[in-house]
Amino acid sequence: MSKKSGDAENFDINWQNTKEARYLHWCKGKPQNQIQFAFRQHWHTFSKLLGADKATGSVLEVGCGRGSLSAYFADAGWDCTLLDLSSEAIKLAETAFMKTGLKASFDVGDCLNLPYPDDSFDVVFSIGLLEHFEDIRQVLAEQYRVLKPSGTFFGYVVP
Repeated sequence: MSKKSGDAENFDINWQNTKEARYLHWCKGKPQNQIQFAFRQHWHTFSKLLGADKATGSVLEVGCGRGSLSAYFADAGWDCTLLDLSSEAIKLAETAFMKTGLKASFDVGDCLNLPYPDDSFDVVFSIGLLEHFEDIRQVLAEQYRVLKPSGTFFGYVVP
């Protein structure tokens, strides 16, 4: 039986074998490269959209990979939860957060059936997740389900 390119096993293999996977695109100071600059700009954009009244709270990154954007939320004092289908991605995120002194919770789970109660998070976001699905309705429905009624959702599709 052949594997689908988007299944968990192939994602785990990719995360194990990709050298860049061990690199967190977060930095405390001045960005050192274009990718760090891009993630910093995402953070600035999200912060401006959230506004001063939502400077902290609970945040969930669905399909977190190494958790680069969550690192900005964690550094700003948010209560971060990172979820990915790939156990290898979660291991890399945990290691990166530990090395940088950032705190978060890490879960292996499926974005089609999130393991959280309704109305759990102030912010839910995904970057580079939605483009892996032909039909994103269930993925979005789950993210909205765990979002608090006054919460904010960010969905960024990587071209």
